[in-house]
Amino acid sequence: MEGLDNSRFDIISKDIIQEFNAFSNDDFSPRITPAEDPFKLIIQFGPSDSNEFTLWFPELAIFDQDSVRSNYLEYPGKEWYLAVGGSIFVFGVIGSGDYALEFNYALKPAANGKIEIMLEVKNTGKKILPAYSQLAICLSPESDTFSDKSGNNTCIVVNESLLAISTAGNVDNFNHYPVGRLTDIRDLQERVSVSNGYVSRESKNGKLSCSMMWDKSARVDVNPGGLDCIHSHPSIGPLKPGSMIVRYGLIFLDETSIHDHYENVLEFINDLGADK
Repeated sequence: MEGLDNSRFDIISKDIIQEFNAFSNDDFSPRITPAEDPFKLIIQFGPSDSNEFTLWFPELAIFDQDSVRSNYLEYPGKEWYLAVGGSIFVFGVIGSGDYALEFNYALKPAANGKIEIMLEVKNTGKKILPAYSQLAICLSPESDTFSDKSGNNTCIVVNESLLAISTAGNVDNFNHYPVGRLTDIRDLQERVSVSNGYVSRESKNGKLSCSMMWDKSARVDVNPGGLDCIHSHPSIGPLKPGSMIVRYGLIFLDETSIHDHYENVLEFINDLGADK
């Protein structure tokens, strides 16, 4: 895959994890623990295990509105790799034939509870990936601190304003909110369209907020039932065969109100995209 040269990375080790985890020592410094699944990672913000999440990157690919989707992920290396500055990279393959792609992504620790994400995707299939194409990125709380069964503490952005999903239509176990005019035929209930890919979860005590966002997203998913996870799906289409696209994202936890948190994320994500 053009772009990142995987040959210069070392297979993950305790030293690699320590370098990522030692990047900063503020109250919400992100720390990682590898999971058994090569595309899952345990992230803990600061010393409290109440601020622990599982990141599934990616859960699957969704190629168009007609639900042409793939749960099939191949693991060429099955390992995480380290680059300069504590960033951790992974490489993977999804699909074959008409719809297929390769991806590289990097997680870079940043100060004050931030993890910057860079995603590279190359279309290795025979067909153009349509505008709706996306990778499903899942962030799931591992403690009751960030659980939200009602949807009152989970926010999306509608008409440029924060809106709790409990007021955004019927809330069930699987809620899909397309960005802009993109639609999903699997979503049979009336749903609002979101302004961007921002999705956040406020802690039960209202003191902490955790969110995920991309510079360009196709959809936001919120599952307040048994799964209790939040999703922000980076847009990877339209993309011609042989072409590559780059997306920038952010995972962020801080001690602020959910409204101030959104302003901080929006400013950071705009700067992140502009700096690259």
